[in-house]
Amino acid sequence: MTNAGKKGTLTDRKGIEFPVKCSPYPCVEVLNSVPLYMADRMKEVKTDFAHFYFTDESREEAEKIMLLYKSGAKAPFNYTRGLYYRGCFNACACV
Repeated sequence: MTNAGKKGTLTDRKGIEFPVKCSPYPCVEVLNSVPLYMADRMKEVKTDFAHFYFTDESREEAEKIMLLYKSGAKAPFNYTRGLYYRGCFNACACV
């Protein structure tokens, strides 16, 4: 039996809800409550390419975000810098 595809949420001490998804690997992903956004700071990101991982965004939302990255514009929506400025750009908790 697999839990793949099941969803839930975690709520932090500030009342912010974070989506939780079960994948088929077995892995549980705790997602950000808002999109990770670094387009306006790409000169600070030490990489040769960007990898996009869309989860709950619609096709239209994903296209808008990719266009924003092409232009390097500031985000017109709530976002997070994730853990980038804490020494880690990407975090995934697998159990």
